[in-house]
Amino acid sequence: MKGKIIITGAAGFIGSHLSETLIKLGYSVIGVDNFDAFYDISIKKNNLSSLLNSKSFQFYEIDITDRSKLFEIKEKFDTVIHIAAKAGVRPSIENPLNYINTNINGTQNILDLMLQKNCKNILFASSSSVYGNNKKTPFNENDDVTKAISPYAFTKKSNEIQIHTYHHLYKLNAICFRFFTVYGPRQRA
Repeated sequence: MKGKIIITGAAGFIGSHLSETLIKLGYSVIGVDNFDAFYDISIKKNNLSSLLNSKSFQFYEIDITDRSKLFEIKEKFDTVIHIAAKAGVRPSIENPLNYINTNINGTQNILDLMLQKNCKNILFASSSSVYGNNKKTPFNENDDVTKAISPYAFTKKSNEIQIHTYHHLYKLNAICFRFFTVYGPRQRA
């Protein structure tokens, strides 16, 4: 085995594909997902169907906002790939508190779990939404992203700042990806 990786949002479109790929590459994966109903739960369960048969995959049905359940994960791990989040600009405008709770508080729980387990590596799924109404194209990671135009965007930017703070304070190795439109097999409709 090359190492053990936690993937939050493992039952989702990106998380399930990533889990399968990492297992094929010789890694052991701990998948975490809460089966949020943002899209059909049967799709997420189908995404996990082949993974659950693998000896290199262990699954926890946990909401990352449930700190006590999250801290029941006993295994040591080398890396966290944090994909779990409330997604979507429009729904975030209708219910910003859910986005703050999941995206900000849930990410804080993940960072604290990493400290407890002495895990020093995090890859984080941010979003192109942080660019807001930036008129300059192509976008650049050094562009000003301080003018969010949705609760979803400000939570993702907040996550980038949270992770940078833990990089500074605790020497975490961190990479934040700003995904644009991701598509492919098994995506939600």
